[in-house]
Amino acid sequence: MADKPAHEMRDPVYGLLIAPETGMRDAIHHGEKTISIREGWRDYRPGAQILIACHLAPWAVMATVSEVRHTTFRGLTPKELADDGATTAEAFLEDIRRFGARYEKLTLDSPATVIRWTDVRGYWVDNKSVYYGNEVELLRSAK
Repeated sequence: MADKPAHEMRDPVYGLLIAPETGMRDAIHHGEKTISIREGWRDYRPGAQILIACHLAPWAVMATVSEVRHTTFRGLTPKELADDGATTAEAFLEDIRRFGARYEKLTLDSPATVIRWTDVRGYWVDNKSVYYGNEVELLRSAK
């Protein structure tokens, strides 16, 4: 094993993949969506920098993790569910099952991580007029 470097290690930038849904992207760009509920216990930490992006559409922004809570889907609070657009934990689970087989076996007792962020920033936040109205061309150029 190599010796530790003489300088201090810096924290990594974490990533958070978001679905290619225009409404969700717009809500993130405008600071209206500041939460994501994820399956499993994730190692996000308050103060960490996150890159919020969609791997299927050409956009990304930076944000700062403000809060992380590990729980189960049953343990999600009504406020957490409402802030992420769900009415109940059951409805939330039903909605995320559309994202693939890895979500089909989740139950109310499956582990979940609640991630909140602040300070959304970056080119697409500062230059919304460039993005909005040009999405089709940007998508075409990304292929």
